[in-house]
Amino acid sequence: GVGGRGSGVGSLSAKCSISHLPSPSPISHTYCLEAETAATGSAIRWMQEHARLIDHHTEVGPLAASVPDTAGVVFVPAFTGLFVPYNDTTARGTILGMTLGSTRAHIVRAFVEALAFQVRVILETIKTETGLHVEQLKLGGGVSASNEICQIISDQLGIPISRPSFTETTARSAALLAGLSAGVWSSLSDLPPIPGGHSTFEPRLSADQRDAAYALWQRAVERARGWSQD
Repeated sequence: GVGGRGSGVGSLSAKCSISHLPSPSPISHTYCLEAETAATGSAIRWMQEHARLIDHHTEVGPLAASVPDTAGVVFVPAFTGLFVPYNDTTARGTILGMTLGSTRAHIVRAFVEALAFQVRVILETIKTETGLHVEQLKLGGGVSASNEICQIISDQLGIPISRPSFTETTARSAALLAGLSAGVWSSLSDLPPIPGGHSTFEPRLSADQRDAAYALWQRAVERARGWSQD
């Protein structure tokens, strides 16, 4: 999920779930692998309130899509450090590659591409640890409401993105589980269905284009790491 709407408290996470594994227990189990990185919402708030790159969070997607690429600009949103797999609290936010031709659109697009790169790092870590290969990503959260952001993430990951019509899936799931625990519903089968309909975004970039952009971002990550000496 990619969250970032509202107060600026948001995060980006990737999860792989394996449901209903064979078990002698009559209870149904779901196993979840999760990795998370921070600064999605806070980075958007920084771009709006401090850097003045945008006036409202809804401008992020259209502005990022107004240019075909970042023109070499790379954004590492490590405002509070880097999470999985770096686990580096000394890393700091970094913007590299700017020239006199760089615009706010290039910087904002670099931020959106960084969202995709952080998901790629997480998915690669999951694959290394478990052997699981993700062939499609289901995206939820406030930022996923933007078609442009979903498309850019799909382009950079090289896999289809599926977005439900109801994007606030985390809040809905928490409410359903709370109701299940409180006895509003007696079992998982009694839960109301998720609203139907979804949008799919297919990748448009070649593997070489994706890998080149990702390698450049990884170079910037190494520059950002270990920056704070506090």
